[in-house]
Amino acid sequence: MVDLGEVQTVYYMIAATGVLVAAIYYVYNLRATLQTRQAQLFMQIFDRWCDPTFAELYGKYRYETCAKAGNDPQKIFEVTKQALFGEFNPEIWVPIHTLAQYFEGISILVQKKLIDIDLVEKLLSGRIIWFWTVTEPLGMYTREQTGDTTMYAGQEALVEELKRRAELHAKKSNQVLAAEAKINTS
Repeated sequence: MVDLGEVQTVYYMIAATGVLVAAIYYVYNLRATLQTRQAQLFMQIFDRWCDPTFAELYGKYRYETCAKAGNDPQKIFEVTKQALFGEFNPEIWVPIHTLAQYFEGISILVQKKLIDIDLVEKLLSGRIIWFWTVTEPLGMYTREQTGDTTMYAGQEALVEELKRRAELHAKKSNQVLAAEAKINTS
């Protein structure tokens, strides 16, 4: 005869196994959903970057405004400061504002870990660093003028992290090259 206690024990073990399997499935499914969402966010960033109107704004700023100022951050600052705080010039200001908000948005997504910094690094690292380098004086001045110390802080932090990662990659590449040279001379 089967003992009722043994039947209950087997039942509880089967139920516990079912709960464990459901939990594992849930975690796996959640991870797949998060990866899918990150891919969607990345594609939205990529699509925006490839949008002709957005590309035109980027081109106007980089290849007109900045090029005319010799890509000198101080000269760019004078031109852009005048376009915002002097006689407002939307031809100069709209591209700056659009790019600044775009890169700030990306930095927030990275900070909140909604998108992997590796993806941002591969797609936009050089452009984000360049943009901050030439607009940092305006960003700092705007912070002072508005009293908003958080303005562009996310972008600034993202640039510092991207620079740190670039230095790390360069160091690793140099170590690999040195090791290969050592092997080749042996």
